[in-house]
Amino acid sequence: MKPDFDCVIVGSGIAGIFCAKKLTELGLQVLVISKDNYTETASYLAQGGIAGAISPEDSPKLHYEDTVRVGRGITKPESVWALVEEGVERIVDLVNIGVPFEREKDGTFKFTRESAHSYPRILYCKDETGKAITETLVKSFGGKVVYGCSLKDLIVEDGRCFGVVIEKDGKVEKVFSLSVVLATGGCCGIYEKSSNPRAIGDATAIALLKGAELANLEFVQFHPTANCVDSNCFLVSESVRGEGAILIDGMGNRFMEKYHPLKELAPRDVVARAIEEHRRTFNTEIFIDFSPIAKRGIKISERFPHIYKVLKQRGFDPEKEPVPITPVAHYHLGGIKTDTFGRTTIKGLYAVGECACTGCHGANRLASNSLLECLVFANRTAYRIYADTWYLKRTFTRPELPVECEEPESSGLSELKKIMWDNVGITRTRESLERAIEKIGEFLEKDKTFPKKPAILGISIAISALERKESRGCHFRKDFPEEREDYRRESTFTVEKLKEFVKV
Repeated sequence: MKPDFDCVIVGSGIAGIFCAKKLTELGLQVLVISKDNYTETASYLAQGGIAGAISPEDSPKLHYEDTVRVGRGITKPESVWALVEEGVERIVDLVNIGVPFEREKDGTFKFTRESAHSYPRILYCKDETGKAITETLVKSFGGKVVYGCSLKDLIVEDGRCFGVVIEKDGKVEKVFSLSVVLATGGCCGIYEKSSNPRAIGDATAIALLKGAELANLEFVQFHPTANCVDSNCFLVSESVRGEGAILIDGMGNRFMEKYHPLKELAPRDVVARAIEEHRRTFNTEIFIDFSPIAKRGIKISERFPHIYKVLKQRGFDPEKEPVPITPVAHYHLGGIKTDTFGRTTIKGLYAVGECACTGCHGANRLASNSLLECLVFANRTAYRIYADTWYLKRTFTRPELPVECEEPESSGLSELKKIMWDNVGITRTRESLERAIEKIGEFLEKDKTFPKKPAILGISIAISALERKESRGCHFRKDFPEEREDYRRESTFTVEKLKEFVKV
């Protein structure tokens, strides 16, 4: 029997929609499904902008060098070159479909600067760049997206993916396709403080259990500046610091110069750790002070209207007072291991966006490279799928596999979030990581209501962090505070490794 679709794409963020748009233009029959509406994706929530060597004074080579430097020695050169060179083309694609990037009066693009960039190369749409790009892409795509549709499983047999098992309105069914693209985002929602609590990595865990190889799981990037009320966290974009905002403590003292010569524009991992160290050492709250921006003649409510509006709703006026901030789990650099064309270690299964590990970020992500990665690798993946489709057609069958879906987990996620935040957070030790592995393992074996898939990914991150006995990028081990040459490599993780620690 024939497949139901040429390709099923899971996820409605920028990576998923851009891939779907390209595949549809190439003539393939595509189904896009998404657990959440696109307005709840990490792509839509992205504030700061998208990096690209667009300015005549800039170059892909400079962008490459910045990306590799921040990646701390474990980026893949072929992936980074694809990112910075093809990224220029993909930004032009966005301009051509109407994304309203900010421009000067003469029509040239405005740029801002963010952490660790050697040159202002961030294009932006006020402080809602992700929203502008996502809405424009959804409109340009024009195809149907089935929302409220959850991925329950992948149909995999003999190392080949033949489709998905989905749940919609309480009904579970199989959908067969020549290829499947996972564009399901990250997993930082398994942390107590997170910029995107809905992203819990369940699709990545499903791929792991089905035999996909994962990579660099230990690298979780913590964004330095979020305003949190209880567990409700709102990100204050890095572009705020790029425009001149500074970090101060409860006594009004600026402190970042003690930790890095770039001060507030140091790499994110450095800033996040500096905030936590300064907070603990001096028992003080940390604030972001917008006043240097106003002193430059920039009206905060006009340059950052969304941030200004939300902070005002939370009871803070950034035009009149410093705003309390804290680091939060923000971006997972690891994920499903892919080549530069989105192919995973399972035939017919592809991954794009944050759930994929392409190797272009290494041990730390350069600010505003994430949206660029979504576009570049979604485009490359679409063309690879088109080329692979003819082979996949010749080898397609409908496996007679039973549908086995667990009942939806209804409790336990808050316990997992606390375990991850307390033990697998900004600073780690052997003791804390072993404690996380033990606690999560006990929950998985004894508590049937514990959220299995997020927990599997959480324990996998902890195991990977335990095995990397060094500090590199956003993975910081207090007991191994230096980089070690023998760990200057990508890490990989399989279900066999998981089974050494827990029954699955």
